[in-house]
Amino acid sequence: MQLGQFVPFFQPKIDTRTNRISGVEVLVRWQHPQRGLLPPSQFIDEAEAANLMGRIDRCIIAQAVKAYGDWLNAGFIIGKLSINLTAYNLQSGTFVEYLADELRNSGLTARHVELELLESILFDCDDSSLFERCRELSQAGFHLALDDFGTGYASISTLIDNSITTIKIDRSFISGIDKQPRLQRITRSILALSQQLYLDVVAEGVETAAELEVLTAFGCHLVQGYHFSRPLDANRMTGWLRARDECAEEQSRTQQSMR
Repeated sequence: MQLGQFVPFFQPKIDTRTNRISGVEVLVRWQHPQRGLLPPSQFIDEAEAANLMGRIDRCIIAQAVKAYGDWLNAGFIIGKLSINLTAYNLQSGTFVEYLADELRNSGLTARHVELELLESILFDCDDSSLFERCRELSQAGFHLALDDFGTGYASISTLIDNSITTIKIDRSFISGIDKQPRLQRITRSILALSQQLYLDVVAEGVETAAELEVLTAFGCHLVQGYHFSRPLDANRMTGWLRARDECAEEQSRTQQSMR
């Protein structure tokens, strides 16, 4: 298990109101020399046992921040870079300074970044200092998102007390939502709560046009999932961004010619 074998993959989030990219989420993959490309579920236990998670996190962040800076310099408009914040980083007294340095090296600031926290981090760790760290991150200018919302951990007090600005509805409530009235009721309730708390909402795991249609009808316009793109490495993400821009330009030319 070598640090150079770990690479960031990126999955875009789309704002359906404008059809623009509202951000890209960073996802870690292990390019295993024998087993090929592996998702976290197939190596995280081994990495934690080897006490490597902190180093892997920082390796991925450094690569992701550089790629994001390159995309901005190339003129791509891609919203915020979303980084998954692990318990290790949240507990680290040096993480905020480290991340600020990485951003500074690429000409970026905290306003370019959204930090995603799993619901379970804030509860499984049971450490009041973690809540204080969330407030520190918010005060430093980072946006905070609560990931996998609805899986059984979060409470309204969590959303109010921890500077959360965005919640991401877990894919278990999105998959098949066009066919299951119960999922529709749950999702509409989450959207109503979020509206009352002035929170943005991202629906994860959108895979079909039918699911997207239901979410749009409910007023959920920030979406992410295979319907738009699978997670891509930096090179393929660059190609995806370029193709999307070229398609938008072609549509614009067609519309102008029809006037």
